[in-house]
Amino acid sequence: MTDDLKSRPVRPPEPFTGRRNSAATEKAPGRIDEASFPAEFTRLQVSVIRPVFEAVGKTLTARGDEFNVSEEAGGRISIHIVPAGAKKSIHPYDWFPTLTFFGAPIAGTIGLHAGT
Repeated sequence: MTDDLKSRPVRPPEPFTGRRNSAATEKAPGRIDEASFPAEFTRLQVSVIRPVFEAVGKTLTARGDEFNVSEEAGGRISIHIVPAGAKKSIHPYDWFPTLTFFGAPIAGTIGLHAGT
């Protein structure tokens, strides 16, 4: 039995759960393949991200701020926030606080970028 333990490599515990991953080749839960990623990300944009942006926008509008939700080619969706009293006519929306979600099909992940 001692020889058996020495011959098998021991994996370190997973940093967030503290458990050891018993199957190195096991597919991560919820992962989708590269071909279906764009359609799945578009579905998430419509059903999750945009409704959340709109709900945040209602709160911002009630406080006197302005917002704009934009979708760009390549699967990016952004919310641009214009604080109350700011002169937006002289600056593009990207000059103001912006939160962008974008898909990375090769990695099968969704990225997040915050600016200003």
